[in-house]
Amino acid sequence: MNRTIAPEHQWPISLDNPVWMHLGAWWVKAASWQAIFGELPDVETTVKALQLLQASGLAYAVEADRRRQYQNSGTLPWQFNEPYPMAACTSAVDYYAQPKPAYYAVARVYEPVHLSAKFPVQAWAGRERFECEVWVSSSLEQACETARLEQAVIGLSGKRYTQSQQPVRVGSNGSYRLGSMEWDLSDLEEDVFFLDLILAGAGGELLAQDRTIFTRTTNLSPLLAAPGTQLEVHQSAETGPRRLTLTNRGEATALFVWLEDCQAETGSVYFSDNYFCLFPGETRLIDVTWDEDSRAPECIEVRGWNFPKEQLWI
Repeated sequence: MNRTIAPEHQWPISLDNPVWMHLGAWWVKAASWQAIFGELPDVETTVKALQLLQASGLAYAVEADRRRQYQNSGTLPWQFNEPYPMAACTSAVDYYAQPKPAYYAVARVYEPVHLSAKFPVQAWAGRERFECEVWVSSSLEQACETARLEQAVIGLSGKRYTQSQQPVRVGSNGSYRLGSMEWDLSDLEEDVFFLDLILAGAGGELLAQDRTIFTRTTNLSPLLAAPGTQLEVHQSAETGPRRLTLTNRGEATALFVWLEDCQAETGSVYFSDNYFCLFPGETRLIDVTWDEDSRAPECIEVRGWNFPKEQLWI
């Protein structure tokens, strides 16, 4: 943002601001944002909220198209890169070649075996029961005859409200409905919750996983008021491919963990995964690689919605 608009001209984000009118008029939709998140008080909060909308919206659209395999011939979201430095744009990668959360969210949906949930709403106020269908999309030529599906509803606090598992078959080169899930929302004790899906092979190996965030309120505003947590980050390997270990040491889910190169001018950094949520006590391993023009050591920044950002050299 600071590369495109000087800080003193970034607020307010509205068409009354001539800078935003010039560099983002088509995508400044304040009424829609407020309906989904309520009032957005500053630039940082607005950017976080809108990046989530782009990432989750595109991911769900591509998932829906994968579920319609052979009725849908393919999906290429508009647009990948940005030809001019804009303040707001539909691109997954910005003008300076830095990926947005949407880049990783959509890439995850294109994985060879992908779990997805089909649901009517993300904010469940006025509904008595949570309902969804669970699907798997596979581009593999071989079927998996003896897989296991695990599904759970987990609160922002990490509390498991319901969980189940069942044997499933994952067919080859297609999309398959694995089942459905229903749960009484009156048992929920918090405003934010997740549907957590895991698909494991016969030997227990992870085939796919999916984690979707919901609220029981009228919109997504509770996400912006999530209690804080503490993320522990350290490097796991001194030689070979660099690996980061991220562990949530707090008592609330770490929302939308984001890793980014602090020195973008020195080359491109690639992360094996990015923009994800970590439950309390959960650990995620992330492999980090650079292109040939990059020079190590490199500075990586880790930040998110409800924990202090951290920088480390690896």
